[in-house]
Amino acid sequence: MAELLISLAILGVIATFTIPKILSTQQNAADSAKVKEAMATLSAAYQAYQQNNTVTASTTSEALIPYLNYVARDTTSTLDNVPTAGTFSCGTQVCLKLHNGSTLGMQPSESLSGTGASNGWWFILDPDSVQNNTKYSIVFFLYYNGRITTAGRCSGNVDSSVFSYPCNPVYDPSWFSL
Repeated sequence: MAELLISLAILGVIATFTIPKILSTQQNAADSAKVKEAMATLSAAYQAYQQNNTVTASTTSEALIPYLNYVARDTTSTLDNVPTAGTFSCGTQVCLKLHNGSTLGMQPSESLSGTGASNGWWFILDPDSVQNNTKYSIVFFLYYNGRITTAGRCSGNVDSSVFSYPCNPVYDPSWFSL
């Protein structure tokens, strides 16, 4: 009987350390999948926009909204912090609640400011749509040529007069993986 109790105690200690790590890894994978889905949705919206319109230097990110599949506009939330940056207010910017439970934020008046490979728009995604300040949102860029990437994986030639987030690996939160 004593051996059984000792075995159960050992299993309990192992479970105490293992289960939270497994749950955290599973949540991180789900959040990464939401980011990839949002990036694919934005890319498809941009392609649809290009088929129906001429993209110019003055085209704003708001022009993509009719081509996005979203649940509702959010005007009251604040998205989680971006690493080394502040919060994103849905009251002053455009936020769209997506079908996967995440919130996509954009600056509606932000234009491409050119038609070069380094011009584009930036977006922010809060995968859980809950501001808790312990889990960061992620920033990504949609370039004029249709390429889309995260701020941590973008090329160094991003137009800094357009993007307020430069290319820097610190902008990809620790939970994100490709």
